[in-house]
Amino acid sequence: MAFLKLPTLPGVYKDDTPLSVGEAGFFVESNGVRFERDRPQVREGYELASSTTFNGVCRGLHPWANNNGETYCSLGTHLDHYAFYGGNAVIYKNTPITSRATLTNALTTASGSNTITVTYASHGLIDNQSIQLANVATVGGIVPDGDYAVDVTATNTFLIINSSTATAATTGGGSFDVSVYLAPGQKDGTGSLGYGTGAWDTGAYGTQSDVDYFARTWSESNWGQNSLSCPRDGGIYEWAPILTATELVTTGDFATTTGWTSGTGWLISGGVATASAGSASDLETTITMNTSAYFLLEFDMTASAGTLTVAIGSTTIVTAQTASARVKQTFFTGVGNLKFSKSTTFAGTVDNVSVKQLTTAEILPNAPTRNTVMLVTPEKIVMVGGSIDPSTSEFDPMLCRWSDQGIQVDNGLPGSQDWTPTTSNQAGTYRLGVGSRILAMKNGRGEVLAWTDAALYSARYVRDPNIVYSWRLIATQCGVMGPNAPVVSSGIAYWMTPDGDFKMYGGGGVTDLNSTLNRDMFDNFADVQDEKVFGFITSQYSEVGWLYPDKRDGVECSRFVDYKTNTQMSVWTPNEIDRTAWVDAGIWRFQLAASSDGLLYFMTKGHTANGANLNWSLRRGTFDLGEGTNLMQANNYIPDFDGQLGNISLTVGTYEYPGANRVPSDAFTVDNTTDKVDLAPLTGRQMDIEYTGSTAPSFARFGADVLDIQDTGMGW
Repeated sequence: MAFLKLPTLPGVYKDDTPLSVGEAGFFVESNGVRFERDRPQVREGYELASSTTFNGVCRGLHPWANNNGETYCSLGTHLDHYAFYGGNAVIYKNTPITSRATLTNALTTASGSNTITVTYASHGLIDNQSIQLANVATVGGIVPDGDYAVDVTATNTFLIINSSTATAATTGGGSFDVSVYLAPGQKDGTGSLGYGTGAWDTGAYGTQSDVDYFARTWSESNWGQNSLSCPRDGGIYEWAPILTATELVTTGDFATTTGWTSGTGWLISGGVATASAGSASDLETTITMNTSAYFLLEFDMTASAGTLTVAIGSTTIVTAQTASARVKQTFFTGVGNLKFSKSTTFAGTVDNVSVKQLTTAEILPNAPTRNTVMLVTPEKIVMVGGSIDPSTSEFDPMLCRWSDQGIQVDNGLPGSQDWTPTTSNQAGTYRLGVGSRILAMKNGRGEVLAWTDAALYSARYVRDPNIVYSWRLIATQCGVMGPNAPVVSSGIAYWMTPDGDFKMYGGGGVTDLNSTLNRDMFDNFADVQDEKVFGFITSQYSEVGWLYPDKRDGVECSRFVDYKTNTQMSVWTPNEIDRTAWVDAGIWRFQLAASSDGLLYFMTKGHTANGANLNWSLRRGTFDLGEGTNLMQANNYIPDFDGQLGNISLTVGTYEYPGANRVPSDAFTVDNTTDKVDLAPLTGRQMDIEYTGSTAPSFARFGADVLDIQDTGMGW
């Protein structure tokens, strides 16, 4: 008998033979595993960040905080735009409204149907575009105020689906308001797929479709406390958080009793409303809200017993609260008083009550109306790549433009709204020379980096008002896959190229990252979905990663690869998970990532898949048993795992010779008390081992596992 300590080196190799990989100690398959301090360990799990879903597929995320430390995250999808707000972790729609109109008796209902026909002359809407109806009079027995996605039937009509069924066939609705949200973008890339792809009449007749049919992506940033968002080939929109909104509660601090009605057991005194146990009763105040709008309720509460419920009129907006907290909840317009209802046993306090209307994003005045990408530089300058040439009013895909600096007012405008170059401001333009279009921009170390489809440029800020930014060409033949494909970590840029490679730039030249996964990844990359690639950082583990669409799963991002940045070795790992956008922790305690089904998750948190089993797997490359000549018998496997949570399933693959069919063993179970696994009578000249886990919780860090083997004496 002999003990074989299994060699272990960090990284997964899919571009070499299993034996060459395994003999060196590397791995050939992985999912849900990372390498930390040169050893594999199971990745942490994830939890829902909010139970609220959003419409569309997210391809833009940007976290930031206001001056009060309140945390936000912009979230752009191909259909809408949202803000994710801290506290109770609520998601609300702030999609820009692009037009408003008043219609009269334009709604037609059908008895027993929830489908309503809207007559709107030359509406110009497209399928799935959102509208909002407000101040609608009763029609067909229903009042269809609210948000809807339209189904276009003709130039002058479209359909909406109401939550209630009409009781009569009629036409009416009175005089009501219609707000039209920003038109949706493409869900999927359809370029270069031939005649008939994409929306009818998109792009110029006879031109290549690959410049006309991109999946919608978003550039996201913040201008001080406000967010800036730019859909690909659209304008720039600014959203101001509710700090600037009008307070709708008259005396939410309870400095007086003015406006409040106190039921039995409620007492307003000393700047707080105090509730005593003994009876169920209400504390309420009159509140006037606009129709068909979103609002945010906030209040402080303490509780020693019982429950507290909050409603607007008859509509409950906060279910029974039992714990002391700063409560935050978004809601759609309600009718009636703001009412705090305590249970018979409730004892506690309510204070600092606030209700504010949530705003939508608004077009940034004077900014270019069509842009490929956008960012805010460290100098507080808004910069765009691919934009309208101010001298010709035509779109130039290679033109960079930037605004004046800072929040100071010049010519009566803040910097973000001042885009016309003058001798007294810092606005300007610069046209890049190598490539056909600008695809991405990122803030680097003391420079702005701009990628075209063929080159990388750098722009450094200089304090010369005649120059503002000094541009230079860094390298050619190093284009980028899409707007979200580059990431910058610790001042170093990493990106995926269209020709199936990964690059790095840290202030010198551009170098290759030498991925060990290229063949598997790019041979299976979903056709014409390049712009969906989303790069992200996991600074906790010194990793950068790329979400990408794999055609084995469909056309949406379903897998990612990550690369270790703090080692001289080329350490890569593949993973499978439904995520379309991902940002690092920092502003938020945990990473944030969006799934294709409209959910937002905290990543790298806990050891479950939102409470369910966390699935992971790892497979060693093939290794020789002994010299690889005689048949060897594997008697025992001796595990070495640290921090194990949940059982590990172990499958051993044996081979009679290199390249022979793999013969898998039965699955063996390893728990945290297992000292050895009896493998006999497994025999082979080569072997591999696959480890899998599927428990809640699940975790393990690999050590130096060992095989007990013996020579059978049987040669070739």
